[in-house]
Amino acid sequence: NYRKMSLVRDYAQLIEEPAQNEAFDRMFSIEPREIEVQAPDPIALPEQWNVVAGDATQNAAVSLARTGRNFIIQGPPGTGKSQTITNLIADYAGRGLRVLFVCEKRAAL
Repeated sequence: NYRKMSLVRDYAQLIEEPAQNEAFDRMFSIEPREIEVQAPDPIALPEQWNVVAGDATQNAAVSLARTGRNFIIQGPPGTGKSQTITNLIADYAGRGLRVLFVCEKRAAL
């Protein structure tokens, strides 16, 4: 549909133009980068801000987010991606940080 086509044009334009800042370049760079494989330490229970139940892998994603490293959460329906994102947002908000959450579908909000 039109909205998706507009998004594709905007994204293509961003790719063609040089990055304006380091954060943008790190996020959208096509240059290969080294992958960090060491998992962060788990977050102690009193320091967790979970608002929905999360399993060990979901809590590990929250721990990883606290390190500032970039990563992708992906999986088929019903695997807990939405719960993980909910807890990520709650963790940041609970620690007094600001969060920008963007999604394609309004239902995801």
